Amino acid sequence: MIRVLAALTACLALFASPAHAADDIWKPADTQHFTIYSTGDEDDLTAFARDLERFDGLLRFWYDKPDRLGKDPITIYLLDGSRGVQKLLGSRGVAGYYSPHIEGTYAVAHRGGGGWRSLTGQRVLFHEYAHHFMSTNSPCPHPHG
Repeated sequence: MIRVLAALTACLALFASPAHAADDIWKPADTQHFTIYSTGDEDDLTAFARDLERFDGLLRFWYDKPDRLGKDPITIYLLDGSRGVQKLLGSRGVAGYYSPHIEGTYAVAHRGGGGWRSLTGQRVLFHEYAHHFMSTNSPCPHPHG
């Protein structure tokens, strides 16, 4: 976990330098429940944030769970594509990652699109957030993956 956090911190610092193009600068999107960091288009980042808030609302409605504003926030890092996630984690076949640690809960996903047989960034992000939602709202064990 420390290796992943160190790599994410290095990425944020590297891409925050003025030597990179505007699309390579990490930008935050803050919502009621999330802080999402991503490079690339700000409209795409805003859409990811809006869709994730809607997904949270859907899960809360479906499972009849109250809103937890300001409690157990999650930080999300959106990388350029699934290969970036694989490189960061040093593992092939990984499209996203969820880490529920006391130092801070975070998820890593990608913002890439995909064909019908691939995992889009939104699907991966929703999957990783579902881990977080279930671990904070359910007394029953849930599958990991």
